[in-house]
Amino acid sequence: MKARRKLKSTFKFTFQLIGELIAGFVFAIIGAYIGYNTYSGDLFGMGKLIGSLVGFFLGYPIGVFLGIYFFGKILKIEGTLLESFMGIGAAIILFLFFAEPLNLSSRPYLLFATFIALFPILGTMGYYYKLK
Repeated sequence: MKARRKLKSTFKFTFQLIGELIAGFVFAIIGAYIGYNTYSGDLFGMGKLIGSLVGFFLGYPIGVFLGIYFFGKILKIEGTLLESFMGIGAAIILFLFFAEPLNLSSRPYLLFATFIALFPILGTMGYYYKLK
């Protein structure tokens, strides 16, 4: 009985992480499209590229946060959004401050993978964490 409950909670956690990734990518694509259309024709032809990158990097954390909220409600998981928001904030701080000392800028695939993985993991950990 206890093993079944543990398996169910593991399934919920995994399903929530996958849902957050999907929501993050959906909002990142929407943000990239909005940024692409907003900056078209500016910055000597580089506006579309810069706008789409900024839109992607702003849309992904927003999508992950909304994914935490919606999949938490769908799966009926008790959690707090404030701690989830703090977890996403911690992911931003970790990503910005430790990218250069860990030499992630020389390996762009590792930099991108770290960006994609940190937000859902720390946001979900914050969602499950309860302050007492």
